[in-house]
Amino acid sequence: MTTCGLASVGGPCYSETGELLPFHGTVSNTPAEQVYYTEEDDELCLHAVLRDAQIFGHKLSMNRRISCSLVENVISITDTVKNVGDKVSPLMILYHINAGYPLLDENSVVYIPTEQVTAYNQHAQDGIDRWGKTSAPQKGTEEQCYFHKITGKGAAGLFQPSFGKGMVIEFDSRELDCFTQWKMMGYADYAMGFEPGNCYPTGTEEMKRKKLMKWISPGETKQFHLSLKMVDGVEDWNRLTGFV
Repeated sequence: MTTCGLASVGGPCYSETGELLPFHGTVSNTPAEQVYYTEEDDELCLHAVLRDAQIFGHKLSMNRRISCSLVENVISITDTVKNVGDKVSPLMILYHINAGYPLLDENSVVYIPTEQVTAYNQHAQDGIDRWGKTSAPQKGTEEQCYFHKITGKGAAGLFQPSFGKGMVIEFDSRELDCFTQWKMMGYADYAMGFEPGNCYPTGTEEMKRKKLMKWISPGETKQFHLSLKMVDGVEDWNRLTGFV
């Protein structure tokens, strides 16, 4: 998993105030500060602060808490973002979670309880009837990207029936209301991406044009929750998804 944001997600661009916003933002390659761990009940928790700020530009701070259960196969992430500057700022966050071989192969089961699927481009549209199907790695294959409408309790996952392992991602669709599926069946780049976010990875201008951009005011705090559950066996998969 890598985190995209916090002031931009998508291709590099310049903000309205002239800030250079790099590809998928800066938070994923910004060194963490104030890193420490605690033991809380049946969890081991890692705490850190990450700052996403530019001189004369946006100033965002994120407190991240990663908890690892000592009794279940679950890792939970809570991110608390605060605007510590004096200007209203875009707030874009996307959790890019890639699954690869051996969890991913031509027999894998994809679980995305979608209400609506939209293709990113014509190439994706050509394969939209197989958005939930996988294949063996193919040479010369292009990526396909799909946007899913998920409401209520958000979830997505991948299961490998050959050895009964998988993962299920759970999130709150009120916080993370944009879900992207990145399907790459190409040779040597083989991956299935599950990307809950409060935006799509199409860039700041596209989010503004479609009136999907989220904003955070000076002093305001917003929180995001995500959990990764490791699946052990088909019964566990069915319990978490109700999907065979």
